[in-house]
Amino acid sequence: MPPTPPPDEVDADIPDWVWAELEKIKEEYKDVICSELPESGVQDREYTSYLRLRPDYDGAPLRRRGYKLSAEELRQLDELLTKGYIRPSSSP
Repeated sequence: MPPTPPPDEVDADIPDWVWAELEKIKEEYKDVICSELPESGVQDREYTSYLRLRPDYDGAPLRRRGYKLSAEELRQLDELLTKGYIRPSSSP
């Protein structure tokens, strides 16, 4: 009989074999999977950091041109394109 998940995590759409596979994976990687969170939590820092915004900033994303690449960076990009390691972006 496959192990069952805790009652608060049961999803009726997930078949029992999935839970069995998850248990196998959990057992296989038990040396790297942490079952409990560390008690220390987030460490306090000596400083705090604040973002200072311009008074006229309306919250819209800033639109500025990308930085120019150096001749060496352009050469490397051309080489990677030629070899097929990368391809031109289709993003707008």
